[in-house]
Amino acid sequence: MEPFLVADGIRSGLSRESLRSSYWQAPFYGIRAVSGSLRSVEDVCTAYALKLRPGSVFAGVTAARLWGMPLPAYIGREIGVVQVSAEDPRRAPRGVGVRGSRHHRGTSTTRIGSLPVLSAAETWRSLWRDLDRCDLTAVADHLLSDRTGPPMSTLDALGDLVRDHRHGPGIEKLRAALADARAGSWSRPETLVRLVLCSAGVPEPELNLAIAPGGRSPRVDLAWPTVRFGLEYDGDQHRSPAEFSADIRRQERVQDRGWSLMRVTRSDLFDRPAELVDRVHRRLAERGWAGIRVRGSQMVLVRR
Repeated sequence: MEPFLVADGIRSGLSRESLRSSYWQAPFYGIRAVSGSLRSVEDVCTAYALKLRPGSVFAGVTAARLWGMPLPAYIGREIGVVQVSAEDPRRAPRGVGVRGSRHHRGTSTTRIGSLPVLSAAETWRSLWRDLDRCDLTAVADHLLSDRTGPPMSTLDALGDLVRDHRHGPGIEKLRAALADARAGSWSRPETLVRLVLCSAGVPEPELNLAIAPGGRSPRVDLAWPTVRFGLEYDGDQHRSPAEFSADIRRQERVQDRGWSLMRVTRSDLFDRPAELVDRVHRRLAERGWAGIRVRGSQMVLVRR
């Protein structure tokens, strides 16, 4: 059964007493849904959409989840609280389970299915309050990636957005994040590894580089082709037997071409970043790189 407005339920014959029973849950004021039926952010947004005012859209973390953008654990996994932006001059929505904001008339919006949302680029801009600089960069990289299809945005479009809102809130953080954004990163951890390394003086790598001609060439997540050294980030999906076997075959193919390949995990990235930097510097030096190491507090720390 789909969520419904309390007023519609009463008109259809349900009593107010029955609507207060444990069979129903009240995700928002004036709305009922079958208890336990709202299992995803899409479900919760579909319920709240029953009371959306004209011009209002889902924004911030809620819109980012609808878009499938990579989000960190530090913002929490709660899907029962929605972020909604009202179009000027309407007031930001209020209420239990709602975080309200406002956007200017003419702000780019669209729909994901039946749900009105900020455009992908505007969603990125609206995340300034919830994400740190590194994760704003990771989301920008996601929008620029063409791994699974056409990019969701372009560097020029994001740059225009920042310039158009140059006096808006969070603009310095957004501008700094955009300066670090690169097309070619295929995951949040790949972006964070790059930011940690580069902030500590490691030369900037090429991203997801095919190391030999031809469509079947193995790719390396972060690559320094001048010295034939690469780094692969192994996420949790690499623990399956199939992925483990594929990783070994890819590593052998990379090494067959004279490359050295380092494997990195989430523990290296989040728990031992200084050790990770040292390992990469040593490996680059062993391969003949004469780069300059920047020591001290310059290295950024990233969060899970």
